[in-house]
Amino acid sequence: MKKLLFPAIVAMTLFAACGGTDDGQQQPKEVNVLVASLDSCSVFIDVPAQLKGKTDINVIPEVEAVLDEVLVKEGDYVKKGQVMFVLAQTSYRAHLENARANVKVAKAQLGNARVKCDAKKILFDKNIISENEYKVAQNDLENAEAQVAVAEANLMAANYDFQHTMIRAASNGVVGNINYRRGSLVGPAIQKPLTVLSDNSVVYAYMSIAEQDYMELVRSYGSREAILANLPKTNLILSDGTIYESQGKVETFSGVADQGTGAISVRVAYQNPDGILNSGGSANVSFPIVLDSAIIVPRSATFEIQNKTYIYKVHKKGNDYIAETAIVETLRLDEQHYVISGEVEPGDTIVTDGVRKMQNGMPVTPVIKEK
Repeated sequence: MKKLLFPAIVAMTLFAACGGTDDGQQQPKEVNVLVASLDSCSVFIDVPAQLKGKTDINVIPEVEAVLDEVLVKEGDYVKKGQVMFVLAQTSYRAHLENARANVKVAKAQLGNARVKCDAKKILFDKNIISENEYKVAQNDLENAEAQVAVAEANLMAANYDFQHTMIRAASNGVVGNINYRRGSLVGPAIQKPLTVLSDNSVVYAYMSIAEQDYMELVRSYGSREAILANLPKTNLILSDGTIYESQGKVETFSGVADQGTGAISVRVAYQNPDGILNSGGSANVSFPIVLDSAIIVPRSATFEIQNKTYIYKVHKKGNDYIAETAIVETLRLDEQHYVISGEVEPGDTIVTDGVRKMQNGMPVTPVIKEK
């Protein structure tokens, strides 16, 4: 059912249709309109984000040696504990064997010192030797025990170094660029890591929102905790324009605003079981913000020309009503509606459909549809 908003214009239209006038002028076109008003709503804005894996681990040798074997390829998926690189082991194996031998020598010397100390004690108990001579034997025993402890510590260090000639994955993940090849001398002081191991089972999108938008969220939800608990899940728009299949959950807001921009950092988590998302990539997060004063129109009220979005506003000109274009910016509210801003104000009369068949400056008869 329709209600005519301007009866006088309709009467003139009917009179002309019945032959009351025929002066060659363009007859008003009946159009559906709405009167712009302010409403509160949540909209989604596309925010640029950097993607990072659950962990990005720099793989750096803990000992210095020539890189002997590269057992992985760039892009390989590896499991925690898997050997990725092997360094030259000859010198470290020799140190390990030497440390083992030193432990045996120290333990043998300890045994001898213990036998001597026990013998000296028997003699001391029978008053055959002096107390000082017995204490010397005790000191020799303690020294031998200390030598065993030193030898065992050296063995542990030598074994540690030898084991770290085999560089293992610290976690499950994907191998990044391999920066060194066989024959390169590598060690703890290398400028670049051997590679970066990324655990991409969960990928985090790091983005920033304006402090004003964050405060609107706080006012709408009541607290930071309530935002995290109740904020809608977000879509991730990939670099090719497609929407990632899994929605993300906002996990954190930074506690401190950026001093230069006033922006608040946000982290959104996306499950990535198939490894589609890569650490280091970029995307856009479709992020919800709260608007207290929004003008909402159907998508059918807008049209685009040369990358600019327009609407038709109806103005009274003399006794007629004219439709004229206005440039607006849009935010997606849902599949059927936009939030618009720009050359539009509350109280403006906006054509809601059929805009692609209209022309700027054409006479119209505005009609409001019953809700």
